[in-house]
Amino acid sequence: MNSHTISVLQLGMLLITGTGLLNHVTIIPVLLNVAGKDAWLSVCFTAICGFLWLVLLHRLIKATDGRPFVQWLWERWGGWAWLVLLPLLFALFGVGATTLKETTDWTRVNYLPSTPVIVVVSTFVLACMATARSGIKVLAITNGILLPFIVVFGYFVAIGNFPHKDYLLLLPVLENGFGPALNGMLYAGSGLCELFFALLLGHTVNGRVRYRTLLLLLVILVGLTLGPLTGAIAEFGTVEASKQRYPAYEQWRILQLGRFIEHVDFFSIYQWLSGAFVRISLSLWLIADCLSVFCQNRRGIVLLASGAAMAAFALAPIPDSILFELQLTSFLPANLAIFAGISLILFIVRLFFPRHGGVQP
Repeated sequence: MNSHTISVLQLGMLLITGTGLLNHVTIIPVLLNVAGKDAWLSVCFTAICGFLWLVLLHRLIKATDGRPFVQWLWERWGGWAWLVLLPLLFALFGVGATTLKETTDWTRVNYLPSTPVIVVVSTFVLACMATARSGIKVLAITNGILLPFIVVFGYFVAIGNFPHKDYLLLLPVLENGFGPALNGMLYAGSGLCELFFALLLGHTVNGRVRYRTLLLLLVILVGLTLGPLTGAIAEFGTVEASKQRYPAYEQWRILQLGRFIEHVDFFSIYQWLSGAFVRISLSLWLIADCLSVFCQNRRGIVLLASGAAMAAFALAPIPDSILFELQLTSFLPANLAIFAGISLILFIVRLFFPRHGGVQP
């Protein structure tokens, strides 16, 4: 296999880890604040819409026929491709920058309160930049080592906390009508739509990305959201869970093994840092790959500039309450609008307008 290609399995594992942190951690407190007890219904309703959206995404992956997405776009649209490329680059930067900011704040509050923030940020972003610079194959292999332990620890906390769960707290549903559940779909969709990365990574895959593969990944991402979301409601109740910043992490805090073993939440550090590492590295690689058509010999400069900008955002004195508000009002809705919107626009243009040549960049 070429050193610059990955298998379909590695693609799936990258998407699970890269988007899993968003679905498993970041989206849950937003969903609980917006939809309350019906947050889990928002995820289910969104999954139904996701099945239809995957048809569009799969058609686009087939249309690129193994070519880099930006190259394919430029061949069809010429200079108009920037209308798609600019918001796409903005979304990819937001993926990495917000993840780095959240990870930094969580690290500082929970287990490294005396370590200078700049040390945490610089160490983490340099590791991500080095991995992105090494290529998608190296990132995929690294993720293949990290992901199995993430999954094992996830089942460990889910099963270990089962005695504390009362799933009757999920009922009754739709007490306040369909409004809260429908409002929550905006945020549930912002996590699931990151399967768009499969289109951006399509030219690196040694094999065909089939619809059933995308469907399986969607089901897994839905499960990654529903598991800790329903667990938080079942363990803490809707009111208490909605007050917690990261309910998935709080579930680790109450885990006990028998009478004498507790405080095993250090496993959550591995889960979070592994997911953040893959997510930030992937966003950096995608930014550089999208711009490689225009900056073929300046990939390192693009990575350096992107990493520095992400670090600057992470070091900015933005309180966590403001960051949460930005996620609620800006970042997550923009995620859905850009990724789902681009795929819909491209599908409509391809379906109703004849193909035309573009100008090579």
